[in-house]
Amino acid sequence: MSLLEVTDLSVVYEPRGSEPTYAVKDATFSLERGEFVGLVGESGSGKSTIGFAITRLSKPPARISAGRILFDGTDIAGIEAEDLRRQRQGGFAMVLQSGMNALNPVRSIRNHFGDVFAAHGHVPRDKRLARARELVEKVELPVSVLDRYPGELSGGMRQRVSIALALSLEPQLMVFDEPTTALDVLVQHAVMNTIRELQRSENFTALLVSHDLGVVLESTSRVMVMHDGVIVAAGCSALITLMLSIAPDNRLRGMVFWLIGDLSATPSRWLPWLIWGAALMFAVRVARAINVMALHAEAAATLGISVARLRQGLFLCSALLTASAVSSAGSIGFVGLIVPHACRFAWGPDHRLLLPAATPTTSRMPRTGSSGVVELL
Repeated sequence: MSLLEVTDLSVVYEPRGSEPTYAVKDATFSLERGEFVGLVGESGSGKSTIGFAITRLSKPPARISAGRILFDGTDIAGIEAEDLRRQRQGGFAMVLQSGMNALNPVRSIRNHFGDVFAAHGHVPRDKRLARARELVEKVELPVSVLDRYPGELSGGMRQRVSIALALSLEPQLMVFDEPTTALDVLVQHAVMNTIRELQRSENFTALLVSHDLGVVLESTSRVMVMHDGVIVAAGCSALITLMLSIAPDNRLRGMVFWLIGDLSATPSRWLPWLIWGAALMFAVRVARAINVMALHAEAAATLGISVARLRQGLFLCSALLTASAVSSAGSIGFVGLIVPHACRFAWGPDHRLLLPAATPTTSRMPRTGSSGVVELL
């Protein structure tokens, strides 16, 4: 049996004096024990609303209007507050987006742990300090943070404290709602590494809610995609990563989730489409390493060419400009001559066209000395 089974879940926001808005519509999915799943979508797609709903943290004007949420065989969609409090301990927890908003600025970190332990009563009073120290060390923080206040901590440290507080409940399911929001790239990477290591060592089920598909694919084994309150696609993270790396442009990347579809279906349904799609994308990529390029450089000028990521044709562009490769269409003019016709003097005494290699160790023969290289030039 799955740890969490969500069936036809709908969540509506009913603000006073306004029309109701359905943020989640008939969502159905399941999470297995020990699984790390991602939930992605643009802002306003309803992904955070799902996280709040399955952990029963939704507050008015949000309301679960329909559906069933089975956690470890118990329907938690409509249970009373006291039963819900008991269910949280050893059950489920949520790490919110902003650590500063999740922590009380006038209480020390030590008091935050004390409040959690007192509310759930699962840690004896004489062992609470030792347990708090153990938890902050698990998230790679010094024990000294227990005597500090949230405002004295960096954003990454506050997020780690939030993770430690959630871990104090010893949950089987943890929902991370954009845990790296407003953090710089290096801190994001460190926080995500901590989350992955904790998920493996504690063996809890994790749901990572994010709008950053790259972060989700790197961390999870399966990903679900939301749009306009509906889960529109789900699939294996590794396969999606492979197809996105093959797809040469955004239009073909948009086909990835359509080609993969729901990978929980039988392989006979999706495997032929997957193979066909991968072959098509690879063929298009090979045929269009550089699609359309136009540039102009004056004499004695410096022209820079940059790319957003690897495999965008940067080296091929340099090779074409120096007649080291042949284009399938178009022309390149150099001092009044088409580059292929300029080849007869390009490598002559003037050395008008040169292409230094990216890696020096691969640009010369390993058994040829410097004098031999000079003679070859």
